[in-house]
Amino acid sequence: MLVAAEQKKVLEQQVVILNDRIGVLQSQIDKLESRDGETVASYEEQVKLLKDEIALHKGQIADMEKLIKRMKRNAFWSKISGGLTTAAALTLFIIKK
Repeated sequence: MLVAAEQKKVLEQQVVILNDRIGVLQSQIDKLESRDGETVASYEEQVKLLKDEIALHKGQIADMEKLIKRMKRNAFWSKISGGLTTAAALTLFIIKK
């Protein structure tokens, strides 16, 4: 469960970094817009790719959140069933004596 939580943090950090890179590229696009149409198209393509990468990371973050919730739920029910099993075993042990 800790690994999934760490992966989620890493993915969130990558999204922040990619957003920063998009901002830098967008400012470069604004500077070069009047100069060279081909360069602008190249930067716009890079921005599009980065936005696609962000969408991918956000999807992975959602999957990690689901995994973490599932693992927490499984741990909870395992604790409950372990306690019930122990109580049943003790009850049977006491009744048999």
